[in-house]
Formats: sequence, C-alpha cells, structure tokens
Amino acid sequence: MISISSYIHKSRHGIYYFRIVAPKATGKNAGREIRISLKTKQLSIAAKYSAILKAESESLFRWLSMGEISWIELKSVLTKTLSIKVKNFSKELSFAENQGNGAIAK
Repeated sequence: MISISSYIHKSRHGIYYFRIVAPKATGKNAGREIRISLKTKQLSIAAKYSAILKAESESLFRWLSMGEISWIELKSVLTKTLSIKVKNFSKELSFAENQGNGAIAK
C-alpha cells in the first residue's frame, strides 16, 4: 500500500500540493495528473488534507471509469472538497484558540 505522503509534493516556494495520477481503469484518462494546492506550508496539515483528497479521489476515479462524471467534474469536486475542509479546519483552529484564551483569562 502506498502511503499518503507519496501524494504530497512541496513546491519550490514551500507550499504543499496533492498530486495523483488517474489509474489505468479510467480508460482514456489514464495517466492524467491532478495537482491541487493544499494551501499550507505545514506538512502535518498537508498530510491531513491529502488523506481526505486521496479517499475522495478513489471513489471519483470509479465514477470516472463508469462514465458517470467527466475529468473536469472530478477535478472540480476535489477542489471543492479541499476548500470546504480548509474552511472547517480554520474554524476548528479559531475555536480552539478562543477556548484556550478563555481558559487562560479565568
């Protein structure tokens, strides 16, 4: 089994990217690459986002191979999934920071 870290790549600017290649089962899309910015310079956060996108991409590749979705739709869904997860994670961090500040003030 391939680890999640094999799907994470770092740009020369220090930003992590999720990168995956369509498997042979996807027919004419086999070998096509998806590369999505994870919008972070922290490896631990990149690994979390990458795991989410890897799981999502596996089911989307099945749909692609059956002709249920197009290549453009697949990439769009992955990008939207990441956007939602980033927003949720930011909210969680803000909440945790606010809880921490409140506990210190008491």
